[in-house]
Amino acid sequence: MRVSTRTTGLAAGVMILVAMPLWSLYDRMVVPDLADRFFTLRIAVLVPILIGWLLLLKRPFGDLHAEGLVLIVCVLPQMVVAWLLPSVDHALEGYLLGFSLVIYGCAFLLVGRLWITVALVACSWVATMISFGLQADRADDVEVGTIAFYLGTASILAAVGRFYRMRLERDELGARLALEAEQERTLVLVGELDRLSREDSLTGVANRRAWDEALARSCAQAERTGRPLSVLLLDIDRFKDINDEHGHRRGDEVLQEVAGSLTGRIRGADLLARVGGDEFAVLCPDTDPEGARHLADHLIDLVAAMPGELTVSVGAAVRLPGAGPDAVMGLADRRLYEAKRARVTPVRPRAEAGAP
Repeated sequence: MRVSTRTTGLAAGVMILVAMPLWSLYDRMVVPDLADRFFTLRIAVLVPILIGWLLLLKRPFGDLHAEGLVLIVCVLPQMVVAWLLPSVDHALEGYLLGFSLVIYGCAFLLVGRLWITVALVACSWVATMISFGLQADRADDVEVGTIAFYLGTASILAAVGRFYRMRLERDELGARLALEAEQERTLVLVGELDRLSREDSLTGVANRRAWDEALARSCAQAERTGRPLSVLLLDIDRFKDINDEHGHRRGDEVLQEVAGSLTGRIRGADLLARVGGDEFAVLCPDTDPEGARHLADHLIDLVAAMPGELTVSVGAAVRLPGAGPDAVMGLADRRLYEAKRARVTPVRPRAEAGAP
């Protein structure tokens, strides 16, 4: 609100600074005998108006004190015109029109809070009453009635206009906040849907879609940086026997238990995904063959230590320069197949590089 008040206040100040001296031309047409004295008063008040406008122009001071500065810029010309009113006689209506235009402009053109309009109207009334009080011998009842009519009409319309404008601004703000809240809710829902689309519903780890995307990104990054990249494929041994002997519910529980154990032991930079029925994959950036072998041994021992005499077979592959996702996954799958053929005891995997 302060920023908007400052912006419109700067525009209003320019109009006042231009209109005040130009109004002297009107003085010379309708009250030529008073034109020189009126011109002196107008020029004198331009100095504090210009100072207020320059302070309004200066940031951050202008933003912090925008409302007070705008009020000063608008009140000063009102005080001058109020002082001139008892002297103009036959040209009173013309001066009252200019007097009321500032009030209308404050209510309908200036962005601000209600108190600015109320303060401007109050200052205009007070300045007018003081002026006529000091120059009572120069005013009659008709002039006073005319002034009261113009000023009263402007005050009422300004107050009503500002009230309805504030209500429209409030409604607009409410609608904007509601829209932003709905957009925020939509973004949250879209984010949740995106997460669910990349998450295995049974185990909570990444699914095949997320794995394929991450592997492609990691291969491209490894190609750019020259850093090593390893992939481990893990398959639960005799998983079909578990389903046949204990049912699919127990099979699901085994998958969840294995996924939970693996998640708790891999590095934060690694990615664990379920890429098949009982097959998991681990993406290991910045991991060389020795690191891949060490991690594979660790995961084999980890699953073997779980209740239920579970074992896993592991196939490992390390990407060579130029190798893409399919080449790395193909080699890891072959290493896994070799490990599955030796089911009697878990086979310690041999980490090899994927050919381009």
